[in-house]
This record gives sequence, C-alpha cells and structure tokens, in this order.
Amino acid sequence: MRRGIRSAIPTFFLILAFAVTSRGASTVISLYEAAPSPVRHAAHRLSQYTGIPVEKAARQERSIRIELNSTPNPKIGTQGYTIRSSKEGEITIRGNDAEGAANGAYTFLRTLMIEHRKDPFSRKWEVEEKPQFSIREMQVSPYRFGASYGFAALSPDRWSLEEWKEYVDFMRLCNMTTLVMASQRTYHPDYPNSWREKWRYEVWKQVMDYCHDVGLKFNWYISANQVAEQAFWDNPDKRAIQEPGHWYGNGLIWSKGKDIIVKNQKYALEYLRGLDGMEVIYSDGGGMSFDDATGADPAAYFADATRTYMKLMKETGNGSDFVFWNWIMEFWSKIMIPQPLLQKYPKYRTMQDDVIPLLPKNVAWLDASLLTMIQTHWRFI
Repeated sequence: MRRGIRSAIPTFFLILAFAVTSRGASTVISLYEAAPSPVRHAAHRLSQYTGIPVEKAARQERSIRIELNSTPNPKIGTQGYTIRSSKEGEITIRGNDAEGAANGAYTFLRTLMIEHRKDPFSRKWEVEEKPQFSIREMQVSPYRFGASYGFAALSPDRWSLEEWKEYVDFMRLCNMTTLVMASQRTYHPDYPNSWREKWRYEVWKQVMDYCHDVGLKFNWYISANQVAEQAFWDNPDKRAIQEPGHWYGNGLIWSKGKDIIVKNQKYALEYLRGLDGMEVIYSDGGGMSFDDATGADPAAYFADATRTYMKLMKETGNGSDFVFWNWIMEFWSKIMIPQPLLQKYPKYRTMQDDVIPLLPKNVAWLDASLLTMIQTHWRFI
C-alpha cells in the first residue's frame, strides 16, 4: 500500500506543475459588464472544458476576454464574431452584440473540442466570421412516429428534461438559433384522455425556459387543424378526411370545427406563454382535409388559419414570428394527392399559387428544396 502511495505522489505533482506552467496562475475567462445569461452560459461551458475559471477580472496575463465591440464591425453583422490572439498572450472574442459574442465563444469551444485541445493558448487565433443564414433551426418531433416504442434514448418522445438539455446544449454548441417543438400531441384539461400528455407539456415548458437561458428561440409547430385525439373522436361530424394524405385521427375540418381547433391550441399557447414563434403546416396529410368545403378553396382555409393563429399568438402573450410551412406544396398537389381527388377538387392543383396573395406580408416562408424532394420522394418523381 505504501509503495502505491509513494509512486502516485510524483505523478500528481507533475500534473499540477504542468497545469500551472501551461496556463499560469492568473489565467481567467473574463466577461464584459452585465453580460446576459446566454453569454454567461457560453463562458461557463468553456470553463468546464478548459478548467480555466470565469472571473470578473479585467486584463490579466494569458486571459480569454469575451467583449462587445465599442464600434460595430460591419463585416460580422449581428450574429458574427472575431477571435484573435494578441502579442501579449491574450485571446479576445468579440461580437457587435451579445448574440455574436456568445456565438464566438461557442465557436471557440467547438474548435478546441474538434482539435482535442484543452489549452487555448497552444494555437494562434485569427477568426472573423458571420453565419451565412440568420435562421438556423432544428425541428424535433417527439411523437409516436418511427423509433419511439419506449426506447427513450432513441426518441425524443420520452426524453426527460436532462436529455432535452443535453440536446439543446449540442444545438447551441453548433450556433443554432431555434428549436422547433413539433409535438403532434395535444393536451387540454377538458379532455381526460389527453392527460397522458400533460407531463410532456410540463417538460417542454422547462425546455423553452432553458432555450432562452442559453440564447435559443423556441417555436411551437402544429398542423393547422390539429386537436386532441379525444376531440377528434367526440366530433364525428367534424372529423377531417385525412386518409388520402396518409394521416388519420388528429384533425377537424376547419370550416366546421374552427372553434374547437382554436380552443385546443389556445390552451397550449397560454401554457407555453413566452414562445418566440409559431410554425404551421398545411400541405402534409395532417393539415389537409379532403371534404367538399375545404376542397372548394383550400387556399382560403390556409389563409384564414394563418391569420387566426397570428392573432391568437398575440392574444396569448407570445412572440410574433410566424412560419408558413409551404412544405413541398406543389409536389403534394401535383403528385401525392390521388388523381380522382384532384379531378373532383381542381383547386388543390393551384393551391400554392392561390394562397400566396392571401397571406399576410410578415410571415416567414418555409419550403423544401428540389434536392430534398428528390432525396425523399424520388420513387414518386
């Protein structure tokens, strides 16, 4: 036993000596005054990885300083950053605003991780970047589709808050901007059969708060006519005809069940107050209904639903961002909808062109590229 202790002591002091020599006793990560939560989170993750403490201390030998530019740098915009080494041995991470500064800190950390470095001073830094796209979002769909079946590690359907945090941290490390929660699960206390979803709403609300802490936006995604399953079964005369769109069981006909649909979604928007935006899909099987009223003018339904949800977001105290999912709209109307239905409801053929002039001008427009369509639906093309 004594032999083991004696042999461990020199190794310990060697490690300690290496740490002091490589970093120096005065090495710190310092933040600018009143740095907001997202910047502080970035600094602490950098500290956890490198072992360098975060302090309020100003300029010290071999320090890492996260700062704001006193004069905006036009080359990096609002989300960009610079990372530079100085002759004095300092490393400075700068942004024009807090978002850019946080992005710079995460790029700095990510580079160290990729290069398997713990010592940031073992390389020279000369970085000036800004993202090519201002919106970099990830949609996560925690619903029974694919690999759920109780395997919590494989599907976000059953993720705990800690598992969500791990995923959000990875998103933030990659400088993503937005997490889109696409639940396709609806909870409303008026429907007892939906109570099994309550715990998910509770977790997702905490996820939203954590996103805001680390500097991510949190958007809510639904299909336009989505209701709780019980609401679908309780209203047989209002059920959407969804089978031709390869979907069944969670939507009502907008013209017949609008009040019920809005009631279902209003609860979620009130419960998750603080949302940054809402994203609504129409041109998937879950958002369509192949009934006479909808088929006569699907674009009118899309436009009315869009305006209704934008108003509802404002009434429930949420953000104003709205994304119209034009998800392969033309592909659906030309190929995916069965030909007999297209003959019966010819307005489905032109619904993309018809809806554009009806939409408010302040909506974002999401579409799939031709490459995505080829990769996903090449068998049909």
